[in-house]
Amino acid sequence: MNLHERLMADLQQAMRSKDVPRRDAIRMVRAAIQNAEIELQRQVSDQEIQGLISREIRRRAEALELFRKGGRQDLVAEEEAGLRVLAEYLPQTNTEQATAEQ
Repeated sequence: MNLHERLMADLQQAMRSKDVPRRDAIRMVRAAIQNAEIELQRQVSDQEIQGLISREIRRRAEALELFRKGGRQDLVAEEEAGLRVLAEYLPQTNTEQATAEQ
């Protein structure tokens, strides 16, 4: 199963189990994938999907920092949940690097 198929299967499972943070994080990545496919006019590879996920992790980490500074604990919890979900789709070395950048 490639990463694209895994994301679809996990999205369906998250929707069935009403796991909102997982569902929203996967939807965000799928939107980024669709935008990249439209831009490139081809299907993206697993490696490119991992790059898009890494970019999403960086964006969420930046937002997380701003929410912490602003005292928005409700949004901090949402972003942390999304980061944990996205980290599952990266190889361990990329996940450690993304976590270290936070």
